[in-house]
Amino acid sequence: FPSHDNYVGTEDIKLALYNGEIYYTGTALHKNGNLGIVGGKYFYNLNPQEYTYHSQGDCEKNWVYIPGDSIRMIYKWYPLTYGSLVGNQLTCMVTKEMPQLFHLARGSTNGFRYNNEIWFLVHYVHQVSGEPRHYYHSFVVFDLDMNLKKYSRPIKFSSGEIEYACGLVVESKKVIVTHSVWDRESHIKVYQKESIEDLFTGHFEVKLS
Repeated sequence: FPSHDNYVGTEDIKLALYNGEIYYTGTALHKNGNLGIVGGKYFYNLNPQEYTYHSQGDCEKNWVYIPGDSIRMIYKWYPLTYGSLVGNQLTCMVTKEMPQLFHLARGSTNGFRYNNEIWFLVHYVHQVSGEPRHYYHSFVVFDLDMNLKKYSRPIKFSSGEIEYACGLVVESKKVIVTHSVWDRESHIKVYQKESIEDLFTGHFEVKLS
């Protein structure tokens, strides 16, 4: 892929499991010079495919996989817009209404299935003129038909302004998050699941296990 400014190769790689095979997505410059999504089968595809959607913009960074029997991806969060990935084309789009807050939501992690729920992390960005961007995160939970069940209050994982979360694992007693700080530090955080559940009921404190 062509390079431009600081973009060389594939960034923000995220993994997903479908039918026993690992797939990935990342952000890279498409051949037309626009920033977009690329992906393929992990380890097997040394030349990532350019993933496209007919009405996409010139900067696409936040598509995420939905776990299930077929390969589906969320394109945006407001309204919730997702579809099937056929070859390298995102198609058969479905839209659903979401709370107004999700007008600001982006990314962040692929979905993770826990029992009869699908969990995601999204992020919001706040910036005052002249200051760095401030990233905040919410856990978002759907049923298996992608109907919204609940979402958490926005939180931060560190004291750094710029954070980006790429990984999420939900277990019976733990929630595991992988994130970066200022694009130069990598962190793995393990939280008590009951602390994360408190975020859905208005309690803000999150405790590390």
